[in-house]
Amino acid sequence: MKEHARRRGRWAFGLTVTAAVWSVAIVVGAFLWPAYSVQAVGPAGRAVSSTQTLVQVNGFWVLVPVLIPASLTAIVWLLLHRRCSRGDRVAGAGVWTVIAVLWGFAAITGFSIGDLVLPSSVLLTVAAGLTPLAPAPA
Repeated sequence: MKEHARRRGRWAFGLTVTAAVWSVAIVVGAFLWPAYSVQAVGPAGRAVSSTQTLVQVNGFWVLVPVLIPASLTAIVWLLLHRRCSRGDRVAGAGVWTVIAVLWGFAAITGFSIGDLVLPSSVLLTVAAGLTPLAPAPA
């Protein structure tokens, strides 16, 4: 049974790391991914096209909503670690609360970045279900 718990813990850790990497990739993508495309007629009637990133079009304030999934993922990671290493049941309840907030964020922002948040939500939900509860200290 102990080996089974270790295996589940490894899977939970891997899924949590993947969710964290994905959440950080969203932030990096706000700077690098060409989210907007503009086509215009330039001098001499030539078609001119250009692309701009989310940050270029909306400014740095757009990082506030983009950083929310990464922040929530980091909180879930810390709470899962506390639950797994110390057997903290309060941390376990906190995990599910923060995951619910992340799902809510994905739903509310569904027409903008919500679709990008869904993979992290799914990964963290599965990771939370797999995370073993350490025995409580005596």
